[in-house]
Amino acid sequence: YLDTPFHRFAGGSDLSAVPLEAVAGLRLVVVDAGSDAPAIGADAVPDADLSGAAVVFRTGWDRLFGTEAYGAGGHPHLTAEAVAALVDRRPALVGIDSVNIDATATGERPAHTGSRFTVYRRR
Repeated sequence: YLDTPFHRFAGGSDLSAVPLEAVAGLRLVVVDAGSDAPAIGADAVPDADLSGAAVVFRTGWDRLFGTEAYGAGGHPHLTAEAVAALVDRRPALVGIDSVNIDATATGERPAHTGSRFTVYRRR
């Protein structure tokens, strides 16, 4: 699914405000981030030009899709530092093969709330 500002903020734009070309046909950068630790840090973010790209973190968690374990705690997620590193590199889209791009245990949501990812900008 695709989150939009409406997902987190009253009055935020919804999916109808996102033109298809903003999320389709993008250059794809796949980051193999599978590890034993669920937190994906800034060191996993490629030190490369990611502007306008779709950056997808492959963790292997998708193997649990359809099971109770998929939604259980301990899923892979980005740290606030990883989110900050991505924001600096300006990708158009960021995805993950996990239940949530943020950790769900603490209620903190750096990718959803604490970053510019939540603000849709037309190019």
